[in-house]
Amino acid sequence: TLSADGALLTVSTSVTAAGLGDVNLNTTTSGDIELTGTVDAGAVVTLTSVGDIDGLGLVTAPTIDLNASTGIGATTALALAGTLITADNSTSGNIDIGNTNASTTTVASLTTVAGTIRFEQFGGGAVIFTTASTTSDGSAADGEDDITLTADGALLTVSTSVTAACLGDVNLSTTTSGDVVIDGSLRSRLEGLANVLIS
Repeated sequence: TLSADGALLTVSTSVTAAGLGDVNLNTTTSGDIELTGTVDAGAVVTLTSVGDIDGLGLVTAPTIDLNASTGIGATTALALAGTLITADNSTSGNIDIGNTNASTTTVASLTTVAGTIRFEQFGGGAVIFTTASTTSDGSAADGEDDITLTADGALLTVSTSVTAACLGDVNLSTTTSGDVVIDGSLRSRLEGLANVLIS
């Protein structure tokens, strides 16, 4: 467990927990988490930031739990290699994540307020999205609150719900190959004003 109170927490080279070890990085009071190196755990990586989580680094673990207030990968898309992922942003800012996994990945929760969500699955493994949602800041504008979910060469499944607030659009797509399966619901809270695109 590594923490910073009121300051930036940076991983510049590597943080590794072997075996079934967990890695916990957090900031309190204020402060962002910046990843320029690697974070690797045999079990769970948990990142909790009072500010944002950003950087060119790589997070690798079977379970990855990301929690921030002002964005997750908002400046530089966050690179993950995980099987069970949650990413929740509580105040404002975008979520932008790329995950590489040859096996099936479950994205249990993707949520943000006053921002957009982009999640891209690489590596050939299927991806299952349980819940993805944006919440508006109260001022609807085109380009805000959009949700874009993609899979490269694999099946993409929505098992519960994908909900874009206000004028937000929902875009689901596969590239190279792969089907899109909707077992749950897709919707915008202002029906008729937003788009749902599946390709």
